[in-house]
Amino acid sequence: MISVDNNPSQFFIIFNNNNTKYIKLFRSNSIIFFTSSRYISFGLQFIRGILVAKFLGPSLLGIWGFLMLVQQYLLNTTCGIEYALNVELSINKNKGNESHSTLISTAINYLIFIFIILFLLILVYNFYSIQIFEKYQFGNFSFELFLIICFAELQQVFSNVCRVYDRLDLVVMYEILINILPFAVIFIFSGNHLIHAILISMIVAGFIGNYLFFKKTPFDYSLSIDFTNLKKLLAIGIPLLLYNFSFNLMLITSRTIISIFYSVKEMGLYSLANSLSSAILIGISSIAWAVFPKVLSKLSNDEDVHELSKNTTLINELYSISVLLMIFIAILFLPIVFIFLKEYIAIEPVLVILLLSQGILSNSFAFNSLAIAKKKQITIAFYSFLSIIFIITTSLIFASLKLNIIWIAISTLLGVIVFSILQILFGYKLLGVKSHYLNLIISIYPFHDLFVLSLFLISNFISSGYIIKIIGFVLFLFFNRRKIIQGINFSRSLV
Repeated sequence: MISVDNNPSQFFIIFNNNNTKYIKLFRSNSIIFFTSSRYISFGLQFIRGILVAKFLGPSLLGIWGFLMLVQQYLLNTTCGIEYALNVELSINKNKGNESHSTLISTAINYLIFIFIILFLLILVYNFYSIQIFEKYQFGNFSFELFLIICFAELQQVFSNVCRVYDRLDLVVMYEILINILPFAVIFIFSGNHLIHAILISMIVAGFIGNYLFFKKTPFDYSLSIDFTNLKKLLAIGIPLLLYNFSFNLMLITSRTIISIFYSVKEMGLYSLANSLSSAILIGISSIAWAVFPKVLSKLSNDEDVHELSKNTTLINELYSISVLLMIFIAILFLPIVFIFLKEYIAIEPVLVILLLSQGILSNSFAFNSLAIAKKKQITIAFYSFLSIIFIITTSLIFASLKLNIIWIAISTLLGVIVFSILQILFGYKLLGVKSHYLNLIISIYPFHDLFVLSLFLISNFISSGYIIKIIGFVLFLFFNRRKIIQGINFSRSLV
């Protein structure tokens, strides 16, 4: 067993000439290309989000935000088949094309079965005029949303196939397509017609993108379902779905509470904050998405506990510093965005809090990967559900007191902190690390980083908040200057 009682920081691995072998798992030109290209997609998505918010206004944006919320929920009707496919293809990458084709075909045909069920449910909803979600005019957009969900679920399967086979160029193509086509309608339509037009443009993009996926990915499709493979995929996928859905649910629970207890306009305001925070972090999330199979493989194969600990802390440090740096820079530039979106200026503090929540989550990325590599995702899902219960409870209290929606965002932030701490402690348990809980937490959340995060949080509630943000950013650069320089040198070495 390893002890860090005397020096918890010994588990932080610094980039230098002696540990190059540990960082080779990040060396991939396809990842650099993918991430760079995703920034183009990020730019398009960011601009699209701003334009949609500008032309729809807060109330109609509330309807749009609700539709996207429903989409997020329904994307989980796959029973985790896409996650299972990614695991099976990654682990059995050396098996023949015929075996892979059978797996992929089974996954696609299973999705078609799910689509039929969803279509029947949409028919029942509209035929009987069920009075649910009426304030968001859900019935008017339900069939378009159904088609978007179908193409999005197929895209999830194809994207996982592509990242295993290093065809990230196809994923980039789809991302750019889905973000660029709506520009063709944003300046032409208005009101509810604009919502319909954007949905239709996403359907067209989904159709074209999935057609190209189907033609370009290296497998032979068949209409049959191999029930042995289907059973295997579901056995792997359902636990992974519980994990992924529980993780995502932490971030969408607050939107769900707002959609129920707050007005359509407030839903629109919060939806803008959520969409901008997602767009801002798309570059970093792209890196995590692209390297995850390699990280999973590396952490699965490490037998030596010291080697495993080094790799885990290295990955965690690289990822968390990158995310926090991006978040703090983005927060400083937010006032420029709200010059264009003056009617949404009240939502800036909410956006800051959502971004800080993402930053805190980033500090447990490697421990998350470690748990999955050790097949402990159900435990992580359990911790996630505990955090969700906390978020729901506190959010309902705040909503019943009719507090401002910023308190719902704070509830999410607190829930994320709870989840992140539980995940980190469990990760150290898997590593066999013995120490006081406080020492373990401090090893991941140094006091200086917590102080900076606190400054950014407090800045939302005082008049001189922007000055406080600048001070916080300068302190972050000072405290982490060595790690940032080493990270920059590392990035250059990848080119």
